[in-house]
Amino acid sequence: MRVIDAATMRELERRTDAQGHSYAAMMELAGQAVAQAAAACMPKDSGRVLVLVGPGNNGGDGLVAAHWLHTQGYTVSCYLLRERPADDPQLVRVCTDGIPVSDQISTLPEMLSGCGLVLDALFGTGLHGVLRDATPEVLEIVRNWANAADDPAASVQDFQPCSQHARPKIVAVDLPSGVDADSGAADAHTLSADLTVTFGHPKNGHFIFPGAQYVGDLRVADIGLAALEQCANLPTVATPQQVRAWLPKRPAQANKGTFGSVLVVGGCASYRGAPRLVAEAAYRSGAGLVSVAAPALTAQAVAGQLPEVTFIELRGDSAELTVEDAQRLAPELGRYHALLVGPGMSSAPQSAAFWEALLEQLPPDTPLVVDADGLNLLARQPDWHTQLPSHTVLTPHPGEMARLCGMSVAQVQRERWALAREMARSWGVSLVLKGAYSVCASPQGELTVIPFANPLLSVAGTGDVLAGLITGLLAQGMPTERASIAGCYLHALAGQRLSERLGSGGLLAHELAGELPRVIQVVRGASSR
Repeated sequence: MRVIDAATMRELERRTDAQGHSYAAMMELAGQAVAQAAAACMPKDSGRVLVLVGPGNNGGDGLVAAHWLHTQGYTVSCYLLRERPADDPQLVRVCTDGIPVSDQISTLPEMLSGCGLVLDALFGTGLHGVLRDATPEVLEIVRNWANAADDPAASVQDFQPCSQHARPKIVAVDLPSGVDADSGAADAHTLSADLTVTFGHPKNGHFIFPGAQYVGDLRVADIGLAALEQCANLPTVATPQQVRAWLPKRPAQANKGTFGSVLVVGGCASYRGAPRLVAEAAYRSGAGLVSVAAPALTAQAVAGQLPEVTFIELRGDSAELTVEDAQRLAPELGRYHALLVGPGMSSAPQSAAFWEALLEQLPPDTPLVVDADGLNLLARQPDWHTQLPSHTVLTPHPGEMARLCGMSVAQVQRERWALAREMARSWGVSLVLKGAYSVCASPQGELTVIPFANPLLSVAGTGDVLAGLITGLLAQGMPTERASIAGCYLHALAGQRLSERLGSGGLLAHELAGELPRVIQVVRGASSR
């Protein structure tokens, strides 16, 4: 599924209309989809529905939704932000239905009283810049209503909540009004939607902050758009069907050798748990054998917690990896199907010397994942990307990406999509830029968005789990781009499932690793998310 900007959406609508599927037909399907989604999240006895109707096509979609909700037995009213033409067919139909319509802002509090749901159909992809005229005032009135209805004890006298037990819902049509479809910029008055129903394809702004924080759940409705021409410049959203098609087969006659071997290199006295988390995630991905090469203190800690791991014994009792360790590892590297370097390694001088020595020994064709301090140490070396094997995955968080690129974290966050694409091409790697709505970029510049933003994953160790998962998939034969996307999707879906039990905080990273086999099984059997 491609992610598009506003100009592409307008062109698709134009081509669709030219092919005989009219704008009016597209609007009818859009409004029906919004009505269906709204009905699914609010029973008829949960209160009335108010539709906020903008002056353009977004408002037309809202009027169609109002008609269809009315036919389903909902009590509906419409507030017009601006006067629409008297012969507007959607407005005529709503009036014929007997649905109350007002364009007086003074009537809004009365229209909102007793509401269980508001449809935000003021502005969609056509909006650029700040909200003007009466729009901020309208949205603030609705915000006050939502706050009062959400907290019946609040001292707001203008509104009566639909029920002291029911939280009112806000459903946005295409985009929450005030969110820029292209940049994700958001006006300060934008309402946070519980659900956004968009049409044909998701838009950039659904996944780029700050706008993304207002979207809520996202649903993409089919309105019969013309086929989108193949274009590598358009991002893709990862889907469970896509990941399902890529997952390695598990033949009944398999043995551990069938599913590949992983070598994890990292650890130091201060970060003994990181290799353990990585190793468990690699095993949970389905890999057949996982080995760890780490300083003695780290190896002992891993062995005490994860007896399934095997070890490459390193000489000496140093708490850090050394150049001698790199020499010891060199003849072993070719025995493994995928390598991971960096988790818990520290950025001490002797770790840096170890990594420089190891880079010279890496097999050219063995897939490599570099994470954590492996990335930080790379950033210190000139022309580091020229030393990486051809099948390399880098998994930076924004801070690590900033060090690799020599820029600020704020700049990385402002330019996430473009920067990921540019650097993946320039460095010749598969790049996973982690964060809310992580993105995966290929060396060819293709970009994939992972459709999850989950604060539960904002805890130490979850990045180690992701790195181990991707490495385990590589060991089972998945190409680097697919392993990156599939690993990110499965990791995020595991977090989503855990958040249903734990909420938004309190996760221990090893619990995430333990959830991976169940998530993989869900995706294997999934026809939809």
